[in-house]
Amino acid sequence: MAEVVYMPKLGLGMTYGIITKLLVSEGQQVRKDEPIIDFETNKLTDTLTAPIDGTVLKIFVTTDEEVPIRKPVLVIGNPGDSYELTEEPANAPAAQAPAPVPEAAAKAAPVTRGAVNVSPIAKKIAEERGIDLSLVVGTGPKGRIMKEDVLAYKPKTPAACAEDSVVNMSPTRKSIAASMSRSKHDVPHVYLEITADVTKLELARKKYMEDGPGKVSYNDIILYASVLALKENMELNSSVDGDKIIRHGAINLGVPTNNERGLLVPVIKGAEAMNLWDIHLKAAELVEKTKASKLTMDEMTGGTFTVSNLGGFGIRSFHAIINTPEAMILAVGEIYAQLEMAEDGIRNAKKINLSLSLDHRIADGIAGAKYLKSLKALLEDPAKLFAD
Repeated sequence: MAEVVYMPKLGLGMTYGIITKLLVSEGQQVRKDEPIIDFETNKLTDTLTAPIDGTVLKIFVTTDEEVPIRKPVLVIGNPGDSYELTEEPANAPAAQAPAPVPEAAAKAAPVTRGAVNVSPIAKKIAEERGIDLSLVVGTGPKGRIMKEDVLAYKPKTPAACAEDSVVNMSPTRKSIAASMSRSKHDVPHVYLEITADVTKLELARKKYMEDGPGKVSYNDIILYASVLALKENMELNSSVDGDKIIRHGAINLGVPTNNERGLLVPVIKGAEAMNLWDIHLKAAELVEKTKASKLTMDEMTGGTFTVSNLGGFGIRSFHAIINTPEAMILAVGEIYAQLEMAEDGIRNAKKINLSLSLDHRIADGIAGAKYLKSLKALLEDPAKLFAD
C-alpha cells in the first residue's frame, strides 16, 4: 500500500506551511530520506523527505500554496497501489493511485483570485504591503503573479493622498504579537539599568583582532560577557513552570535577528562552554541562516536568556520585553562618547547603557542588580573576556 505524506506540525504555534518548492514530480522515482518538498512556516523553513523508496503517485499541492497542518501533500508507493487519506485535500480524487504522468502534465493550474491570476503567498504579501494586484505584471505560467513579482513591484507614482490603509499581519508578526502580549500580561517585569565604561574594552578589542584569530564585533563581546556574568549568577538562568522554578544547567543564548519576514530569535546552545571566538562563529552562522530562512526548529527553541542590541541604530537605551519562558532579557544600547573629569584632566570616555528586564516571579531586583554589576565589571576590566 502506498504511503501518504502530510504537512507536519512543527511546534505549538504552527497551523500551516507554505510550499516554497516542489523537488519531485508525479511519476518520479525517489529513495527513502530524499528531499521532496521545501516549505516554510511563520518561523522557519524546512524540507519534507520521502518516508519510503517508491514512485511519486500523486501530488496534491502547488508552489506558493498555503497548506494546513495534517493535510496530505503527496503519495509515494508502487504504480497501482491504493492509498487512504485521513484528511481529504480539496478536489481530491478517489483513493486509488493514478498511473504516472509526465512532469509537464503534473503541474497544477494556477490559482486565480477573482479577476487576478495570483499565487496565495503573492496575494498575502500584496495584502500586507497594500499593493493593488491589478497593477502588478505576472511572470508565472499564464501570467500568474508570483511572490517575486510582488516583491519587485514599485509604484510608478507616490501616493497622492494621506488616506489610512489596513494591512493584514504576516504570520511572523502574529506570532510576535501573541508572544509579547502574553509576556506583558503574565510576567511581572522589573527593569534595572546600569552604565559601563568601555574605554578599555575598545583597546582590548583592537589588540585581540591584531593578535587573535580574527575580527570580532562589540556585539560578539557583549554576548560573551553576558554569558560569563550569567555563569556567576546562575539562579537567573531559569524559567517558570506553574508553581515551580526550573534552574537550567546550560546557558542557551537568544540572539534576535531580522530577515524579510520579521524578527526571529535563533539560539546559541551551550554558550556556557564557549569562548569569545566560539560565540562569534556561532552567532555569525545563525545570522546567516536567519537571513536565508534556513533555521531549524531546534535552532529556534530552548533559549534561557536573550540579549537584544539596538546600538547599531543609534539607540542609547531601551527596555525589552522578556521572551517567555526565559527569566530575563538584556537590552544593549550604542557606545557613545562622554567627557568626564579624570585625575590628569578631562578625558573622552566611551560609555554603554545596559537595561535588564527581569521576571519578578523568579527573582527579586537585587539578583538582577548583582548580574548587572558582574557584567559591568567584565566590560570595564575586559582582560577575562580575551583570556581564552
